[in-house]
Amino acid sequence: MKSPSWRPLAALITTALITTALLGSTVSPAAAAPEKIVLSKLSKGAAPATPYVVGQVLVDGEISVDLPKGVTRIVGKVLDGYLVQGYDSKRDKEVVVRVTPQGARKTLVRGGSLSDATLSDDGTSFVASKSSRSPRPTGSTVLRRYDAGTGDVTLKTQIDGYGRVLDYDGSVAIVGGSAPVGTQAWDVLGNKTVRVLEQAGYEADLATDRLATFTKDPYQGGCTAVSRLSNPSKVVWRSCAEAVEAWSPDGTRIATTHILADGIGPNRFTLRKISGRKLGVYDAPAYFGRIWFEDGTHVLADTFAKTKGAVVRCDSGGCERATAIKAHKTP
Repeated sequence: MKSPSWRPLAALITTALITTALLGSTVSPAAAAPEKIVLSKLSKGAAPATPYVVGQVLVDGEISVDLPKGVTRIVGKVLDGYLVQGYDSKRDKEVVVRVTPQGARKTLVRGGSLSDATLSDDGTSFVASKSSRSPRPTGSTVLRRYDAGTGDVTLKTQIDGYGRVLDYDGSVAIVGGSAPVGTQAWDVLGNKTVRVLEQAGYEADLATDRLATFTKDPYQGGCTAVSRLSNPSKVVWRSCAEAVEAWSPDGTRIATTHILADGIGPNRFTLRKISGRKLGVYDAPAYFGRIWFEDGTHVLADTFAKTKGAVVRCDSGGCERATAIKAHKTP
């Protein structure tokens, strides 16, 4: 149930949410046969309609931009280019860098923890967290809002426990983590945080009103629970075997991986309706990297064999290659 302290912020969040219908039953049908992906046997389809990274190159349609060494994650599009994030091995620091289509680079932030940097909908600010072991035993997390043009810190707050940013739309940031964090919302307009749910949030989408939490530590038998962010007590899908990896832009589908997937990447992902109904299961030659939705139907996945890789597009009907096959060195 929502606590009274959540209600004022609920009105703020609701204005940013796109209401979507929950489809079907919460019970999944019998397992579909997995499709084993063999890169050389896939037909070539259209190039990805969203930006992606191949090696150290960001590609967006006809635009190709070389990225700094160690920078491989796209945070999002900004007015004059892209915000990207990665690791500066020379300085042993994580970085957020602004790059233009012409290749100009500007390091905005260099610090110890920026892997959850999340860009606002309008591209003008981003939020990231930094956790500390102090005070013991619960630790603490500082949440910072940065100007996406200059990298200046424009707002910050601190919460107890170890948390990370799950989503941010410019008005609200959703933060999740193990107890005592659970799932919290940071209202950056009023600079206050309120608890959404006691359970640990690990994926969220403000635009589609979606939240995925762990009922407890998955290494100790915890399960995934998917709900509306605005009504987290009503679970629409539950799984003790899988975790949400990505949401479709309209919130009607999810891509999931094994709940304990770790290491260089999962070797299987499943496409499901938000209700949990299984639409397809896909096995990598070796492993998958980034998995994301191209649109409401298609999933894109960085797909790797031992020495080669490509971006693959899958839907309920099967898979095709969205890019050429490139040489790849498995870490």
